[in-house]
Amino acid sequence: LHSYLISPGGSLWGTSPVLLLALPGAWLLWRSRRVRYVLVALLMVTAFALTFAFWQGIHWFGGLSWPPRFLIPAVPFLLLPALPVLERVTQGPRPRWLLPAVTLLTGYSLWVQISATSLPWEAYGSALPPEAGGLGEWGGGLNLLRWLRWVVIPGQWAELPLDFAWLRLQALSWPLLFGASATFALWQIRRQLRRQVDAAFRPARLNDLLQTAAMLLLMLFALALLPPDPLYDAPNEALAGLLQRLPQETVPGDVVLLNDLELERYLVNYGRLDWPRLVSLPFHPGEGASPEQPPEIRSDNPEVLLQESAAQQIMALAGSRERIWLLAGNGPYLPWSIRPVERFMAENYYILREIEGGPRARLLEYDTMPAPDSLLPGVPDWRADLRYGEHIELTGYSLPRGLQYQPGESLPVTFYWQSLTRLTHSWKVAWFLAKADSPPAAQGQDAAMQAGFAPTSGWRPAVPVLDNRALRLPPDMPPGDYRILVVLYRIDEAGEIIRLAASGEQTLEGHVGVLPTRIRVAQGASSSSRSG
Repeated sequence: LHSYLISPGGSLWGTSPVLLLALPGAWLLWRSRRVRYVLVALLMVTAFALTFAFWQGIHWFGGLSWPPRFLIPAVPFLLLPALPVLERVTQGPRPRWLLPAVTLLTGYSLWVQISATSLPWEAYGSALPPEAGGLGEWGGGLNLLRWLRWVVIPGQWAELPLDFAWLRLQALSWPLLFGASATFALWQIRRQLRRQVDAAFRPARLNDLLQTAAMLLLMLFALALLPPDPLYDAPNEALAGLLQRLPQETVPGDVVLLNDLELERYLVNYGRLDWPRLVSLPFHPGEGASPEQPPEIRSDNPEVLLQESAAQQIMALAGSRERIWLLAGNGPYLPWSIRPVERFMAENYYILREIEGGPRARLLEYDTMPAPDSLLPGVPDWRADLRYGEHIELTGYSLPRGLQYQPGESLPVTFYWQSLTRLTHSWKVAWFLAKADSPPAAQGQDAAMQAGFAPTSGWRPAVPVLDNRALRLPPDMPPGDYRILVVLYRIDEAGEIIRLAASGEQTLEGHVGVLPTRIRVAQGASSSSRSG
């Protein structure tokens, strides 16, 4: 509440200083016993601030770009108590200092608002020096004058191009229309203030309505004149297709993580979904923005690559639901991209499937059962005695949900691999569930080890590699005992499928490894019991 209502850098009056006129205006209204305007303003501001604070909890700040943006609907109610001050400025009698004071306060408000919209929102955080103590979101940056946004941002005007929409889009005639509408609005306000304040609330005359309608039409025409902004309106048919699929693939309560600023910008404008909940993650220091911009941090531990506290945020979301989604704007086709979030998910959870929307839009589904620690792999739940080719061994596997399942449930598994020597090729895993002497009844997604982040060509001899993956049992899967079948293969340059020979205690057809345990699928629940 201090940040919302008191701090000079983050409060409602701090970011709209002209609202300070409501303080002397409220005193004038109170003295003249017109208290309802004062009470309405106080009620609206308090209700908005308290509701947002308690509703958002730890996310009380509301965003980096402009701290009190959620309080904008309260601005007109705060301007009501300011009307008596504006009345004295336009009608008198007034002290000599009143007009210069109001003019100065209005000019300062314009400076604050222009600073807010002149550069991209991330420019403020990037401009803060180390001694600011990381005040990009909240804290002293809302209270110390030298770190206020409208003090820091103008210092960047000489270094960064202005980001006004009409400049970015080269719509140079737009400021003239905006100026015309603003001038018309000021004329209307001045005309109304020359009347008695109470008279302004009487029924409007036809002339007033026509002038207001003309002003609104002029403003709408100016907005419509702006061409499509590639920053927000760039066509993305692949992403649009995935957005249409999201409500079909998800259920209320599902969460979709976003790992890309471009996706966030698009979804802010077009992702109007009843569900799922979209959670935007920040840009991570372990990610490279382009081939020419290497990441700030390099590490084999994906948690280190993430923005501070992002891992805790993901684990908190995953800990309260059986599955979680990731909407990715990059993929293996960008070899320079590190993809820290995908790496973190591959090591800590079980990928169920990947839905390709196009080269810049992929939707990944994960089972949120916690996976074994890849840095401390430990001992698998079951041993395996399978060798593929001459140099790849499947030494064991773990089934964290055990051996009993219902149709429609997710079956996660962790394979423990190792190689006996350096490998030249990268092999993929195909795995299935099948009854004895029957075709496969369920199939997991084919992928290289650890969702492609641990290709066999990069393995070190005798070092265990954990490979987490999961499959969804078909809802109509017949009950019975099923075996887990595992195949290693690759596709050569000619497009031919090459399978590695499998040897061990149980194999099929010379290239299919069979794990010794059996998965029991119970009789599916009846439709009446499922609906209950």
